[in-house]
Amino acid sequence: MSSTGSIGRLPNELIYKILIHTVAESIHSICILPLQCQSQWDMTVFKTLSAVSFSFQQIAIQVAVKAFGLAPWDGDPTNVMPLVDKQLITLRRLGMHIRDPLCYSIDPERTVYNQVSHLAQAYVLYLAVIGLRRHATKMVWSFKNAVISIQAGLTVAVNFCLMAHPPGIGAVLGRALEHEIIFLRSGIAIVEACESLAVGLDEASDTDKETLAKFIHGYLSKIEAAIDDCSTITHPQNFLEEMPSAVQFLITDMARTRLPNVLHTLTRCSVSVEHNDKYDIWWRARALMQGCRLLEMSWASHPWMAPDVAHRIFAVCY
Repeated sequence: MSSTGSIGRLPNELIYKILIHTVAESIHSICILPLQCQSQWDMTVFKTLSAVSFSFQQIAIQVAVKAFGLAPWDGDPTNVMPLVDKQLITLRRLGMHIRDPLCYSIDPERTVYNQVSHLAQAYVLYLAVIGLRRHATKMVWSFKNAVISIQAGLTVAVNFCLMAHPPGIGAVLGRALEHEIIFLRSGIAIVEACESLAVGLDEASDTDKETLAKFIHGYLSKIEAAIDDCSTITHPQNFLEEMPSAVQFLITDMARTRLPNVLHTLTRCSVSVEHNDKYDIWWRARALMQGCRLLEMSWASHPWMAPDVAHRIFAVCY
């Protein structure tokens, strides 16, 4: 370990920011990515950074102690690193268990509740929210029930994230939670608009084409606005190349579940009016079907969990 190298002469404040950002990215990848997509760097990030220089070691251990709520450091790194490894392994196994509870056994009550770290608790809720979101796409009623738990989980997770120390360690998770809030808001708007559209189409047997087209136009506009709300997250040209691999994985995962009743309702809209009406219903409905498919790839993305596991985690964290 070098204590005199040029990198060791960087201001401690700058080193501190660099290390916090690096560690935050690694922790996020450990929690989110499947095991086969994770790198050894993420699991050994604290050890690797500590080996760079004495300054890096001091700061890396301080970050670990604060981030994971460990006992104050006594100056011996060998007393801290095993505890850090245990925290990282716990988070990784929790993420693995959430994705595949049959293959990776873990007891959420014992593992999660004992975490004294606000960051760890925020990640637990974040993963639970994603699991519930992915399984809330079968029926409208199950979607609405899950939304209540998802909203509550996001609120608590955001609060935990804001309380995480050192400042900045929750920045990557904070952005991910912001994305979840946008997904939720857009999903609610789309499902509600399609629910109203479906009712209107069911009752439209005696409605003239002009009135029906105007009715459909109003709700298609709401769906378009909801998809635009997600455009900076879901559009690959604007997003994927600049985001961490963990977020890229979430966006590009080709899950097959769908927001309830959306594509079916949009298909009905496209065949309910004249092909060249003044509102361009046919073209807009077809374009929205593609937009909703892209949104759903994000809405239904990994990591996933069985609903009962998600509810158990929520019960432990509240």
